[in-house]
Amino acid sequence: MRRERLVGPVLLAVLVVLIAGCPPKPGRVPTHLPQPFVPRPPIRDLIEVKRLYLSTVLFVVAPSGFADLEYMKARTALEKASVKVEVASTEKGTATGVRGMWALVDVAVDEVSAADYEGVVFIGGPGMVDYLTDESSLRLAKTFADAGKVTAAIGVAPAILANAGVLEGVKATVAESHKGTLRAKGAKLQAEDVVTDGKVITATGADAAEQFGEAIVAALVGEELACPT
Repeated sequence: MRRERLVGPVLLAVLVVLIAGCPPKPGRVPTHLPQPFVPRPPIRDLIEVKRLYLSTVLFVVAPSGFADLEYMKARTALEKASVKVEVASTEKGTATGVRGMWALVDVAVDEVSAADYEGVVFIGGPGMVDYLTDESSLRLAKTFADAGKVTAAIGVAPAILANAGVLEGVKATVAESHKGTLRAKGAKLQAEDVVTDGKVITATGADAAEQFGEAIVAALVGEELACPT
């Protein structure tokens, strides 16, 4: 009786071996097994991501009284995307924010070469009000814009772009206190907190600073590759 019970399982085992074929020899990888599929990103995407890692963007701040939160949130958004940030002001050393934050200044505005950067970002704050018509800042904004590079400003700083002639016929936004300047210089004022028109990016202030930074990343590498971090 016990033998009869074993006949069924044994026959089934023999049948499985006959169907599957002989087991592979030790040390050999069975060639009939499917290999794991590892998707590869398109070459174009790899090139764009490499560009992002090699990008350096210049932040321009007032020597004192720059908007700490605008600076910090925007810079963090760029650095999360592996974009290098350098800082310019009236002179090298340190700049102080309105809330006490300090920023290490890498280069004086007068010494900036646009060829060294993929974009420029003007940070607002009460201290920047004194530089809205500063010749060095206006020249810097115009140089980057004319070169087709990212030219961005937040808070009161979009007034620098307007005074440099960068915003004529361009969609833009600014802090409430300086909307008149943008209108007078021919900008197309928008109600949004962050506005992108080509490579020109503007924002209203600290509450929009993170989104502003993400918009800069998008302008550097293209919307389809600029995923939120």
